[in-house]
Amino acid sequence: MTDGQINSAVAKLRAAMRRHRSTISSKEARQVLAIKNLGIQMFLVFLEHAKRMEKLIVRRAKVDRTRAFQAMVDGTDWRPYIWESALAAMPRGIGKKVEVFFFMPDQRKYGIRDLDLCNEYASRGLVPADPYSQFAVNEADPAFAREYPNVTHWQDKDGKWYYAAFDSWHNGEPRVRINRYDILDQFSTLWFAGRRK
Repeated sequence: MTDGQINSAVAKLRAAMRRHRSTISSKEARQVLAIKNLGIQMFLVFLEHAKRMEKLIVRRAKVDRTRAFQAMVDGTDWRPYIWESALAAMPRGIGKKVEVFFFMPDQRKYGIRDLDLCNEYASRGLVPADPYSQFAVNEADPAFAREYPNVTHWQDKDGKWYYAAFDSWHNGEPRVRINRYDILDQFSTLWFAGRRK
């Protein structure tokens, strides 16, 4: 870390404490400040976040959000498996240039639920990437999904969940799936695509 980054971290802590100072009495604050190694305990929270960021894969790409999905698939070696209602609900997102962060969930378990997944994103300061951004990354680097099979998800106005997954069959044939689901029951080994809040 640089001195500037340390100063920025301390400034954020100072701002948060000033914003919430009315929730802690002077007596309570004095007692907490007397705790041995309080500084290192506070630093450990920062370190925990840093360790999560260490495992992020970052990719940048240009996105043409005016393209139809079929146009994005044409010319690639991905075999599409598409549920039309999922395609209709697919958000296009915003921005011509994107920075997408890919992470493996801390809890690698079969049947990850949306609440758990929301917590996984939030702990990294991320929200799910829109599928157009995810697609742009995989299109710009066709080998990326082979090494890092990846997925993102979104919700429609009725609360139904959908996903876009770039992975491969057991025989190595690459595929892209856009579908609806109730539980992400098969994605614990995929990398989740996110963007900064």
